[in-house]
Amino acid sequence: MAFYYSREPGPEGQILTLEGDPAGLPLHELLGAGPLPPRAAMEIVAYLADVLEIAAEDRMVHGDLKPGLVYIEEGGTISLAGYGSDRRTCRAPEGAPVGVETDVYGLGLLLYAMLSADPMGAAPRDRDQHDDLIVEKLASIDWGALQGRRWLDDVIHFVCSMLAYEPGERPAPLDVANLFGQVSQQAPGEDLAVWADRALAGGRAPPKPVGRGQAVAAQEEDLGGPQEFGAAVTGTAALRLRKAASAKGESTAFWSRDKIAALLADEEDEGPVRRDFVPGRRDGGGRAAPPPPPAPAPR
Repeated sequence: MAFYYSREPGPEGQILTLEGDPAGLPLHELLGAGPLPPRAAMEIVAYLADVLEIAAEDRMVHGDLKPGLVYIEEGGTISLAGYGSDRRTCRAPEGAPVGVETDVYGLGLLLYAMLSADPMGAAPRDRDQHDDLIVEKLASIDWGALQGRRWLDDVIHFVCSMLAYEPGERPAPLDVANLFGQVSQQAPGEDLAVWADRALAGGRAPPKPVGRGQAVAAQEEDLGGPQEFGAAVTGTAALRLRKAASAKGESTAFWSRDKIAALLADEEDEGPVRRDFVPGRRDGGGRAAPPPPPAPAPR
């Protein structure tokens, strides 16, 4: 049976797991108005990464992140529908869902869709061609609103890593949630709550389900055991409210909160802006240069 995860707004937003169809409007209906403000897009990515982290705890893989399955509500609640379906193919280079790494790739595609009016198209299965396409598409985004931000090149490299050819080269969802959750606070444009209220003002969003926002951990309803990789989501695992890992201050060794804070610390520095991201730059093997390895977390 299909179910969805929902991330409530705000830094301390809770994550719910519910049956049926989410409230709000699908993101693809809102993209017709053009790219999103950078801040709103980054907040959506951070919220969805929180969802992926919780789903990974449940051993659930989505396999098909796309704008038609991301729902936006007034106030900025984000839901990801479509869990519980058996998917044999995906848009990532591996061709079939292999784990949360496949969903991180899908999240990178979602970010691109929110910031660009130019479709990504089908990713080539050949690694060289795939890397060339990713670099070309990311370079085509109008980053003008973010020019001058000292962290811009690092963020673009990070998106490259989300869209890495090999699943093992992609960051963990918690890295994505921590990075974009904090970087979004320095990005220009409307925040998610303001943008969502404006974007939905002209649409007809369905009402929230009865009981939405209430603690549902005590409910014992059985979802019929939707499974992925042999792991069943039981009533107690699927109908409850949990705090997002990033909201609890958790981090990984690669992108700790301290490291991200250091990245953002010199935003007011008068020094020259870094220009590390060079579209089409090549490494010795002829492939588009991968993102630089992350620095060790501060001790």
